Amino acid sequence: MKIVKLKRTSHPEFNHKLIAIAREQRGIGQSELAIKVGIDQGNISRIERGIQNPTPETMEKIAEVLNYSISFFRQESRVLEFENSYYRRKLKIPKKDLLKAEASINVSKVNLDALLQLVELPLSNYLQFDLSKDSITPAQCAMKLRKHWQISNGYVPNLTQLLEKNGIVVINIDFGNIEIDGHAVVTENNIPIIFINKNISADRYRLTLAHELGHLVLHLGKDIPKERDVEEEAFLFAGEFMMPEREIKSELMEVTIERLMQHKQYWKISMGALLKRARVLEMISENQYKYLWQQMTHLGYKRVEPAKLDFPKEQPSILRQLIDAHLDELDYKESDLAEFLGLRFSEFEDQFLSDRLRIRRNNKK
Repeated sequence: MKIVKLKRTSHPEFNHKLIAIAREQRGIGQSELAIKVGIDQGNISRIERGIQNPTPETMEKIAEVLNYSISFFRQESRVLEFENSYYRRKLKIPKKDLLKAEASINVSKVNLDALLQLVELPLSNYLQFDLSKDSITPAQCAMKLRKHWQISNGYVPNLTQLLEKNGIVVINIDFGNIEIDGHAVVTENNIPIIFINKNISADRYRLTLAHELGHLVLHLGKDIPKERDVEEEAFLFAGEFMMPEREIKSELMEVTIERLMQHKQYWKISMGALLKRARVLEMISENQYKYLWQQMTHLGYKRVEPAKLDFPKEQPSILRQLIDAHLDELDYKESDLAEFLGLRFSEFEDQFLSDRLRIRRNNKK
């Protein structure tokens, strides 16, 4: 990644939208925050809406309660809106959990914006299609993107690396127990980002990245008619991108549990996703599909697939490279960089330095 030093921009005195983001990320309601800060809830509401400015003392107390450095609230980063967002999720998520997950995404986006004040990323390089106008299917879009990126036949060896090579930032998020796998956005500066749940399995990680890539290619920035199923479109895109029909179809002539295990070892995609791919390509009937899922459930593979088929999870590197650039090339001290990002040092250390130390230890072996 090419890094270019840029001129630092100035910070506003106070960004009221970041209070709600920090509060929701900590899982704290307005009334609880008001009690801990010692002011009325109405005052907190007006401060978060930008109607009322907090006193310096109140702002210091808010930062203390929310366990953020005061510098976090002085960043001018725009907050992402989620009204028309697409999530790859398993279950309906309670509103409080959804707000917390969205706040975590926003905090990571604010961190990235700060790191990009002094360096710049390469321009993104991916195709976009409008299914309402282009007379093209999601699978055909996936084929065109594979060709554009010059992907050779077969499986994609490292999807994370491929995305980052083409200017798409991948950021791991710890969503805890919240049932969100991933979320794609394009920032106001036209930076495509895929936020992904760091706790999901390696095979689901790859499929989620492909699914969110589908949203970037097919949906983001477009007016999508309500009757279209964007999740199904992203699913079809991901299936073709990771398991091209012309290559995998012959392998799915006979589908058994044992064959699914073999295919997973090559394609680095879950047995469940391979089974669904076989059904989409009409290589098995609906009855066969249901029967195989029953077998998967009976064997316990629907919940956790065999450990012997596990493979190392891909790891993104752009964020780590940005941290390295600030510490190694721009001569930031770790404590200064934590303050620059508006994070308490313990949180900064956990999020950014543990991975940096792990990489360095592995390099010394």
